[in-house]
Amino acid sequence: MSDQCVAAIEKFRRLVIEERQQQREKWGPQHHTDTEWLAILGEEFGEACAAACDRWIKDIPVTALLRELVQIAAVAEAAYADLW
Repeated sequence: MSDQCVAAIEKFRRLVIEERQQQREKWGPQHHTDTEWLAILGEEFGEACAAACDRWIKDIPVTALLRELVQIAAVAEAAYADLW
């Protein structure tokens, strides 16, 4: 694995931790059913798809898509922790 790839993964992990903290501050403890968690993840995935389409159609930087991918990971982590 290249140094650039390792650095990107480390940054991603830091951003997910920061996003989880922001989610906890905004929403407090989250307890949902598996179906509710999947609905939340679906909504986040939809936002990532929209960001990807915007990037493709409008030729904008990848920043919004990357932000949405972090949010997907943070929600998936929260769901895993809650359901485990």
